Amino acid sequence: MFGLFGKRDASDRRQKVEKIERLANACQLELYRTVEQALGRRYDQKTTGELAAALSNYIMQFGLINSQHASDALLVQRIRQELRSCYTFIDYKVQQNSLGCIILLASAWRIPLDKFTGHIRSLHQFKLFDLGSNTPDVRKDLTAEDFVYMYEAAAIGTNSNSAAS
Repeated sequence: MFGLFGKRDASDRRQKVEKIERLANACQLELYRTVEQALGRRYDQKTTGELAAALSNYIMQFGLINSQHASDALLVQRIRQELRSCYTFIDYKVQQNSLGCIILLASAWRIPLDKFTGHIRSLHQFKLFDLGSNTPDVRKDLTAEDFVYMYEAAAIGTNSNSAAS
């Protein structure tokens, strides 16, 4: 009897993770299209596609730079360069939707809190997200134990705002 509950809990968790991953994939695709449109004015089509993919992966997947991209030194340099200006061409709604999805993914994938906060802090330094009281409230999609991801993101914004004063 106890085994049935464990299987159901695992199945419920898997369904929740899959739902979050679908949502995050849609968000990442929206981010990709936004970046691709903006960078298409500066780079050729191949470079634009690579940069858009690399930037959306980096932002949405906790700093991921895949091995193919990492082996291209010029592309890595461009990724770092474009991260500094992303906030100028990714509109606020896309930024905040991405942040909400990143918070949900962190909980779904059980990302260590230090890795999560380091990533959010890094993106916040690139002015990519409006944190503090503007952090998306995704509590309805989190378990109580995972609220910490949302609260940590909000605290980064609050701490940086008070440090700037």
